[in-house]
Amino acid sequence: MDRNVTSPKQEDPRQTPRREWAKYFPIDREYDRVREFKSVPNQLVVFVGKVSNERLDAWVERLKKRVLELSPDAQEIKALSICGRCNESLVLLGGVGMEAFVKAEAAAKGSGSKPAPGATGEDDGIYYSANYVVDVPPKVEDEIVNKYSNDTNSKGEPKPENMVNVAVLDTGLAPNEVDQYLITNSDPCIPGANKGWNFVHPGQPYTDDHPEFHGSTVTRLMLDRCMKFSDNIRIIPAKIHDQDGKCDLYSMMCALAYSANMGAHIINASFGYYAPWKYGEGFCVALFREFIKEILTKQNILLIAAAGNKPKTGEIELMYENPSDVPSDPRNLDDIHFFPASFANDPELWNVISVTTLDTDMSEVVDTQNYSIRVVDIGVPADDKGNGFINPRVPNSFVRGSSFATPIVTGIIAGNYPKLKGITDKEKLIERLIKLGLMRRKTNTADIRYAIAAKRKRTLLEIILSWFFG
Repeated sequence: MDRNVTSPKQEDPRQTPRREWAKYFPIDREYDRVREFKSVPNQLVVFVGKVSNERLDAWVERLKKRVLELSPDAQEIKALSICGRCNESLVLLGGVGMEAFVKAEAAAKGSGSKPAPGATGEDDGIYYSANYVVDVPPKVEDEIVNKYSNDTNSKGEPKPENMVNVAVLDTGLAPNEVDQYLITNSDPCIPGANKGWNFVHPGQPYTDDHPEFHGSTVTRLMLDRCMKFSDNIRIIPAKIHDQDGKCDLYSMMCALAYSANMGAHIINASFGYYAPWKYGEGFCVALFREFIKEILTKQNILLIAAAGNKPKTGEIELMYENPSDVPSDPRNLDDIHFFPASFANDPELWNVISVTTLDTDMSEVVDTQNYSIRVVDIGVPADDKGNGFINPRVPNSFVRGSSFATPIVTGIIAGNYPKLKGITDKEKLIERLIKLGLMRRKTNTADIRYAIAAKRKRTLLEIILSWFFG
């Protein structure tokens, strides 16, 4: 992790030609953001790798021709959004016929699961996918609902040296929550996004409108844990989820590019989506993986991702045409994917770290969250017998879910980031955390590989409260 921790501005190291999307498609920035389905109808996310503009010319012509062949009522394809200076190789296309195109491409290449919800493809360095819908992990049934709080953590102005920038991609941030720790970038890749951005409603404040203030709670958990080690932190809020906790693939990817451009060293991802173990050409995996590799891995940016909570009844079954293929335990990420956390098992994506929750005895993963010895890297011990974490925003309450375990790991790494500089290997990174006494190897469970070293000592009041609320 040899990124310059003193500078919030990072240059994109990729040597790619400029992409002039306006010469291919008319620009129309007013587009449908409906997220009630598995994918937004008639939208196509495109990421162009290191290919020539001549190669892109040919692909665009093939796309237009194929759409007309498949959909007689096809309309003119438009560029609905371009990630611009954040990453001009990422574009969202729209128009009647897009859905038919991605379904036909997936069917032509074959898929071991239902391809329609997130059909994806690759054409010699050009990656494309339906605009898949991504949720925050499903709520743990007994999770205590947050209420709004203006309580802030005031530790003073961080020192400029050894600064670490942490991006939180979530439902936004409540007003006055952590204002003194927000990043300020005088030259953001999105005009006006100096201190964060709302990707759900661009140009509007990134206020957290989630009923349980998911993003605000995640941010506070991360910051509070970081502050135990260091106050040299700047937060980059990126609101990618709406009030229902839903996000689309394009907004998430553009937010990742924005975070990288803002100088993020660590990105907290308390969200994800399921995909069958044999996903074939579906579920936008090829596109998502290549984007993470180019934009994050090659810049040594850590992506700390939630391993996911137990899926809703019927959610997994819908992905399979053959009922016999449905995994017996949908929590086991050895048998099903939860992206981006499942990328933690990819040796080329060393920077992806997946997180879940352990019980208070640190003996096993709690029964409401996902596990895997191959995929899940770190377990965080719960604070109470109900397997929750003390809510930093609402006194006398707890929050539960891998969404909230994840920022605790993010905060620990952020607070010790200067001691981890130069490491570009996950195993060496974790070994360093072990030597610092922050983590330990797990020997009494086959569910995960490592665990946070020790639980924070609780006060007598917190112990009593856990008896009633846990």
